[in-house]
Amino acid sequence: MLNPIESHMKLCVLVSQGDNGLGSVQRGAHIAQVIAALQTQSGSIVCEGRVQPLSQLPRRVAALAAGLRRLGLRSGERVAIAALNSEWYLEWLLAVPCAGGIIAPLNYRWSAEEASQAVQQIEAKFLVLDRSCLQQWPDLKQCCPSLQLQVLLGPGFNHPASINAEKVLILAGQNPRLDFYWGPDSVALICFTSGTTGRPKGVAISHNALIVQSLAKIAVIGYSSCDVFLHTSQFCHIGGISSVLATLMAGGSLVILPKFQSEAVLEAVKDHLVTAMIVVPAMLFDLVATSSSLKRHKRTFPSIQTLLNGGGGISAGLLASTKELFPAANIFSAYGMTEACSSMSFTLLHGQSSSGRSYWRKGANTGTLNSRDLGGICVGQAAPHVELQIMDEDLVRDGGSRNIEFFGQNLQNGLFREGRVVTRGLHVMERYWGLPEETAAVLSRDGWLDTGDVGWMDGDGQLWLLGRHKDTIKSGGENVYSLEVETALVKHPGVLAAAVVGIPHERLNEVVAAVIRLQDKWQWEENMSEGDTGSKMLSPNECWGSSQEQIISIHKLQMHCQQLGVSRYKLPRFILAIKEQFPTTSTGKVRKGGLKKLLLTSLAENGRSPKWPGQSTPPDSRGIPHAHSRL
Repeated sequence: MLNPIESHMKLCVLVSQGDNGLGSVQRGAHIAQVIAALQTQSGSIVCEGRVQPLSQLPRRVAALAAGLRRLGLRSGERVAIAALNSEWYLEWLLAVPCAGGIIAPLNYRWSAEEASQAVQQIEAKFLVLDRSCLQQWPDLKQCCPSLQLQVLLGPGFNHPASINAEKVLILAGQNPRLDFYWGPDSVALICFTSGTTGRPKGVAISHNALIVQSLAKIAVIGYSSCDVFLHTSQFCHIGGISSVLATLMAGGSLVILPKFQSEAVLEAVKDHLVTAMIVVPAMLFDLVATSSSLKRHKRTFPSIQTLLNGGGGISAGLLASTKELFPAANIFSAYGMTEACSSMSFTLLHGQSSSGRSYWRKGANTGTLNSRDLGGICVGQAAPHVELQIMDEDLVRDGGSRNIEFFGQNLQNGLFREGRVVTRGLHVMERYWGLPEETAAVLSRDGWLDTGDVGWMDGDGQLWLLGRHKDTIKSGGENVYSLEVETALVKHPGVLAAAVVGIPHERLNEVVAAVIRLQDKWQWEENMSEGDTGSKMLSPNECWGSSQEQIISIHKLQMHCQQLGVSRYKLPRFILAIKEQFPTTSTGKVRKGGLKKLLLTSLAENGRSPKWPGQSTPPDSRGIPHAHSRL
């Protein structure tokens, strides 16, 4: 009886006469260039006590790529992988594109149904699983007809009808060469968007995009061969992938954790003298909380030189705590998306940039506005390889971009004008895999990608975000961008996080409402006093409450927002205060649908529901603040 390798190789021709991989004729960047020079580097890759010299990585990737070619993987064919982080996972991320295939990481937190939908969408030929995902998705191969072979990740891991990844290495023979093979359109990676609603889409990303993104992070963040980078996010997320590739290209060492656990992260930072890592705000909060709960005394971790935040804004309180925890860190924040291969712009929140270019303008995030400012949050200047422009919002409103073939003809002239943020460059995705209509809705023929964000550009080339186009509240004929109000709310010392939503209202269509997460030791005051929200201005101390009281209310938060320049019609009419974490997607995006439902349920329970169309109760539209807590 044939074993799985023999059975598979009998079904496929070892070398297709029509497939030369284009290795000898195609020009351009290639992911193999990330690791080509590592043979002379002295760093290492550490994971769960295992240590692998960086110099071995090119040889193992070359052997794995050659083995995949012998197994019948042809240029452009897809390999899906689902596993916890490891050095073996990293090898597959690199080897599949080196063999001309396209690697497609799956989120290990998905259900079996979600995983099978993704595999079916891309018609994957091979499926790679580790122990955790094989137990979670035992029948995935049976329900996905395109799959021809299932590979198990990790030495000594075997299962019927599957082969172990180490056997693929053996197929390569002696001294395999690191050849360059390309897939169609130079696609190297399919990275699935997390999606806050609906089904995730597979984003096709090219070799060029991955390389220029790595170079941008080296140029702006300053990764070098001296760095020890701690990988805490999952390899299925573009931010983590791009940062690891940048570290490897710079020759830095890697410490890989299977998944994020705050205690394990702090322990790894201490044990390996970690100098750099990428985080999202939820991770930072957990790290600060874990450090504060240590039995002896609050520790600091001075080895960290670089922190890159890639998952949304950081509140003033969290930033202050982060600076205490990592006192020597330069703290950057990046604005990006999967469709743009991660980061499009950078801003320096704290410290000093190692590059010669300024990614921070004094006062950009202070909340102070001049006569030409339009508000929002500053996300810095475009990365060196990125074009960022503002397009007339009216031309793309309500799906109008489907009819626009050339975005470049409709770009705004001049600065300080609100519109849709669009980007162009080698970093932009090739397409949504198998979804031509969805691709045409966001990607024009002249190369501009509609980010879906609304913003404006100032005279220094800094991009300011006002919010998501789909996250706009229509209240009384005015547009209210959730991000602007959220940014103001989290600047209050008692607010750890904020999510702003619109809730239905008969006369105004929608009114602004918010769910806030309180800082520890802060209390919420059920303030139901009536009166116009703009009738009295409070001092900052009155808005914040005294250090002894640490009490806030909706009235104090409204006054706080007004002092930061938020217009009256944008102030939250309803606020729900909670202590627990917000529900998020696997990439840290807040699931606002769940919070909106929680808010409406709480209002209904307290007899404060806004008037929905068709109800007989008169709408409350006098500007009376409403507040509730669920502490």
